[in-house]
Amino acid sequence: SPSVAAYTTKLDIGNGNTAVSQIRLKDNDATDGWYVESNQNFAIGYNATDTINITQAGLHGINTSSPSEALTVSGNIDLKNSSGFAKIDNNGALSIADDAAVTLSSSRNGSALILVYEVGSGIGALFFTCFGLAVTKLAGTSLTANSDSDGDLCCYNSGHTITVKNRLGATKSVVITVLGGNVY
Repeated sequence: SPSVAAYTTKLDIGNGNTAVSQIRLKDNDATDGWYVESNQNFAIGYNATDTINITQAGLHGINTSSPSEALTVSGNIDLKNSSGFAKIDNNGALSIADDAAVTLSSSRNGSALILVYEVGSGIGALFFTCFGLAVTKLAGTSLTANSDSDGDLCCYNSGHTITVKNRLGATKSVVITVLGGNVY
């Protein structure tokens, strides 16, 4: 049976011979959700090893107790679905004014594939960069460039800094996706 130890933050449910298959927080027969008011991370784990952590700042970690981004994963990511393919999609766009730039990395430029897409016109390209090499445009539409070129949607680097710049003549809605190795 459940027990609460006085003057502690510990709630024990079950004992060494039983497993708890479900815990619900209920209010008027409606399941609310998990809420933790504490100075600690919310953690889910097994045998005292955390496997999922959510920090007070809302950062989520899988197999790490100290996530540093919105989602930090320590280990491999294996994507599977019933249709036999996996999809990683970025459908969030930035509004970038003409001649304004977005810095993708400023301290490390390992290697990266950079997908850039302008939502309104369909202009887009795939770029590659690696430390010590200029950005290469692998494929893309016209009006994309791997240099700071007027009239184009640009992706270029200088030292450790990778930049996407709108030189298309007006504010544009741009989707940028980076698959990188040691890029931040």
